Amino acid sequence: MPLRAFIDEQEVLAPLISDGDWEALKLQRNKQVCLPCCGADGYLRTSKQSTKHFVHKHKTGCDWKPETWQHLLAKTEILRVCQRLGYDAKTEVAGSDWRADVLATKPGKQGLIQIAFEVQWSPQTLEVTQDRQAKYKRDGIRGCWFFQRPPESDVSHDLPIFKLSLDSDNSLVVQTKNKSTPLSQFVEDLLSRRIRFCDHYQIKKTQNAKIVFFPTECWKCKKQSYIYYLENPYYTCCGEEVEDYCCEIPRRFRPEVIAAVRSFLKTDAAKKIRMGEIKTRYSKTVEDSYISFGCSWCNALFGEFYYFGEVNNAIYGDDGSNHTFWETQLTVTDSNILDYEAHWCYPENGDFCI
Repeated sequence: MPLRAFIDEQEVLAPLISDGDWEALKLQRNKQVCLPCCGADGYLRTSKQSTKHFVHKHKTGCDWKPETWQHLLAKTEILRVCQRLGYDAKTEVAGSDWRADVLATKPGKQGLIQIAFEVQWSPQTLEVTQDRQAKYKRDGIRGCWFFQRPPESDVSHDLPIFKLSLDSDNSLVVQTKNKSTPLSQFVEDLLSRRIRFCDHYQIKKTQNAKIVFFPTECWKCKKQSYIYYLENPYYTCCGEEVEDYCCEIPRRFRPEVIAAVRSFLKTDAAKKIRMGEIKTRYSKTVEDSYISFGCSWCNALFGEFYYFGEVNNAIYGDDGSNHTFWETQLTVTDSNILDYEAHWCYPENGDFCI
């Protein structure tokens, strides 16, 4: 079901025709509708979802396959965005051995920019996708893919694949790891370079932190000291949650956290909090030294097993009446590059990972 045709030898892109003009075209007699996919006659039709498109008038042996309304709607939205951003965009454009759902072209500083958008609402293997992408690359065209069910693959700059789905209102949205974005907005952001491929995640320079101080009984001297945990996580520049195991040191011991805690302990709000020094201590259990909490009375090391047990008890085992909650904004001061997972970076404010 193409979105493009020639009516009386004039090229027509159905999604760009107003509803009134479309209905007028339908009523126009003796018009000649030619479908560019095979040169056969066609006619105008509007889907149940109000998507304007063309249909073959007769069976011709054309290899054009029926398309779902989701596929038609996706092509329509992509086309409109490309046109609005100044691209010469057309649907169902054929090359020597390929046919693009939408082909957008625009003059660039180093020559003509050509981008082929493909919508796969039906399954397609990674091997077939790679083969089709190679044909675009051969002809100097960038390929961008939207899949309802993306094939299993590594994230790659050379093969941009994004997940497309329907929301509760039957609107098309692109699903990334940390958010859901309307398809039209996503395409606009992609073409406007507000989405970028990055080799590594990077921790956002400013983080909102909620630090919870709570008392614990020393396993050695049985006296009370305070330790803390961070209630909310760190995030990357593009909003991905950072797990502690991805960092060289645990988040609770990052330099900006320790500096902020030391400053807070000097305030009136922290008068009742007695903490041991955060420093490197030797553990006989693991036969190694590492940064840790410790007793403010006897300097006994509060090891990892002990610490997480106490945190778990503080969160789930008591009423929190003896906890002190402190919210602050932290500025990440040390190396904040996470050496894992290339990704398509989509930050809110243009602060990309690297």
